[in-house]
Amino acid sequence: MLADFLKGLARTRFGWGAADCVLAPADWWLMNTGRDPAGDLRGAYASEADAELLFFREGCLPRLVARRMAAAGARRARDPKPGDVAVVRAFLTDGSSTWFGAIMTPAGRWAIKCADGLSVRDARDVRVVAAWSFA
Repeated sequence: MLADFLKGLARTRFGWGAADCVLAPADWWLMNTGRDPAGDLRGAYASEADAELLFFREGCLPRLVARRMAAAGARRARDPKPGDVAVVRAFLTDGSSTWFGAIMTPAGRWAIKCADGLSVRDARDVRVVAAWSFA
């Protein structure tokens, strides 16, 4: 089921506030639990600038996600397993780093929804800021 979800996610066109790195893990969570941790975010932003403003108002992306995951009844995962969702810090091609919402793949890597489809990062190439499990 997870592999099929990730394949579909890779084919889904990127869209701020519709199909992005924050909403992809929320979609996976919703599919598995019936609870949408990002219901109030869907359609609430339509550009990178809008998203950054929303994240800034919340304090930062990890805080935004943590609040919504807690409200959805999620439990924190100390040792993430395939299917768990997280906020990770990853490096960009220009050498800077930023936060992303991610899903752990069956191979133990982190899948991040991006403009090109799906970026899959080795666990050693990201820092997990916080992770949640529904299992």
